[in-house]
Amino acid sequence: MRRNREDSRKMREEVITMTEEGAPASVIAEELGISLPYVYTILSTEGIPAIPKPNDRSLSKRLTEEQLQKLVIAYASGDPMANMLDEYNLNYHQMYAILRKQEIPLRKVIDERKEARDAAVEAAVMLYEQGVSLWQIRSETGVSQPALMKALRGKGKLPNRLKLKEVGKLVALPGHIYDPDPDPEG
Repeated sequence: MRRNREDSRKMREEVITMTEEGAPASVIAEELGISLPYVYTILSTEGIPAIPKPNDRSLSKRLTEEQLQKLVIAYASGDPMANMLDEYNLNYHQMYAILRKQEIPLRKVIDERKEARDAAVEAAVMLYEQGVSLWQIRSETGVSQPALMKALRGKGKLPNRLKLKEVGKLVALPGHIYDPDPDPEG
């Protein structure tokens, strides 16, 4: 049904009045029987900011002050994140939002993991240089062969399989016998 100019003017005035009274845009659209985008169009044309719909699922309504304090204490004491998420029925986004709001410094888990990983790679490089096999290095340190090779290249060291020996003017891999004058007749 098309609206005439008078209906449109009345609709605009009603939307503006309801917004000034504090009604959210979604409530205005529902009560006046118009689309939500139309409500936003009217408000933006008039330069009036829309009032967002209240979020009934907000964390402040789901968690009591006591629960928030317990959660913050558990986090600060180092409890596993997964346990806290399960206990309070939160996801990571919500958990970090709570921590930001409470101004709690975030754990440096990533830095600790990187340090542990770097130490394992360093141990793997030492084992490799001692001649330990790749599968033994993997089982002892957890460092895979590609990660070990990358670490060796990063330190400017050639992996054993790539160290070349000079045989006369020709180059051969270690352990390989190279006959510089093969007899084609057998």
